[in-house]
Amino acid sequence: MKYFTLSADYLAPSIMDADEELELDELDMPDQLRARILEWNTAYQPIIPLTEVERQQVADRIDALDAIGMTLRGELEEHFAPAKVAYYSEGKLRHMYGAGGQGGWVAY
Repeated sequence: MKYFTLSADYLAPSIMDADEELELDELDMPDQLRARILEWNTAYQPIIPLTEVERQQVADRIDALDAIGMTLRGELEEHFAPAKVAYYSEGKLRHMYGAGGQGGWVAY
């Protein structure tokens, strides 16, 4: 079984397979999904260099971007089934996982 992690990054979105970073353009996925991942990454980029205090000031924006990221995570997991896809929040600096596909989230 494959395990991927989706996260935003300074340049391009990061999709990791174990410890190897994969190029978004090399992955077989619908163009619309790829475009939405790129759009989400672009929106997330201003958050990445912020300090902890600055991140607290934009917590609502981080929550909104993480909600989009978790949706994208779910779509990637569905597309690459039976692979499992985790999500790393660059705004909260921690992994977030779907809770059994029920729509709730558990952060570790």
